[in-house]
Amino acid sequence: METRGRARKVSHSRYMLSALENQVSNLNESVGEMKETFKLVEGRTNGFDSMEEQLREFVLDSLDANVEKMNGLVNSTVKSWQRGMTLSRILC
Repeated sequence: METRGRARKVSHSRYMLSALENQVSNLNESVGEMKETFKLVEGRTNGFDSMEEQLREFVLDSLDANVEKMNGLVNSTVKSWQRGMTLSRILC
């Protein structure tokens, strides 16, 4: 009986080892697929980074141009207002 019990334990251990090896194999396969997917995604995000930088530059250039226009308008308005104040002092 002792031999029979050992044989069962050995058989069960072999079954467990085989199942574990299958799981490790599946895990290795999944990790390989995830690495491939990661490389694909990483390549695409590099394109987004470039587009983000281009958009940032465009927005900043546009804002700079608008600031320059607004400064010109404010300066022009101030000069007109100052001329009007000077003229009203002369007339009064």
